[in-house]
Amino acid sequence: MPDKKINIIVIMGGPSDEYEVSLSTGKQILNSLDKEKYSITSVTIGKDGKWSFPGEKKIDVAFIAMHGKFGEDGTIQGLLESVGIPYTGSGILASALAMDKVRSSELFLYHGLEVPEFTFYEKSKWENKADMLADIINKKFGMPCVIKPTDSGSSVGVTIVKKFENLKSAIELAFEKSNTIMAQEFISGREVTCGVLDF
Repeated sequence: MPDKKINIIVIMGGPSDEYEVSLSTGKQILNSLDKEKYSITSVTIGKDGKWSFPGEKKIDVAFIAMHGKFGEDGTIQGLLESVGIPYTGSGILASALAMDKVRSSELFLYHGLEVPEFTFYEKSKWENKADMLADIINKKFGMPCVIKPTDSGSSVGVTIVKKFENLKSAIELAFEKSNTIMAQEFISGREVTCGVLDF
């Protein structure tokens, strides 16, 4: 047992659509951290953006359990860096790029990686023209295709559209979650997750 425990705050919640998912992640982290090594405090950010911070204590590291906007897009990372608190996960730029599906796909293509064919559409131009947009997407990709918000995580607002008659509702759902949506060709296969650790 170390002479001094490391003080960790686990930050969860936040004003995104993934609030409940974040709370679940945070609870799993709280249950998994070694209580012999760490002094652990949970910090919950409400959907209204208000922080629940029990007491004052020195913070050695923040364990980010927030999902979606504000949690994975570089926002909380920037806040923590501004006050000098180390945190888990990627930095500001990497987080922002990873959360932006269009920019990350363009970056992957630039470096020679294969990505599904895609295009994106702005809400300001297409919000009230879902029928017209559905025809355009259908002509470009056919069925099935994938419709998703460009800046959400946890599959929020994502639809695998198998029939044309469901395409309009998928577009409208994605626009509810983001000002920009992405249409992609559908690629069938297994989902593979890989964690990358940098020391």
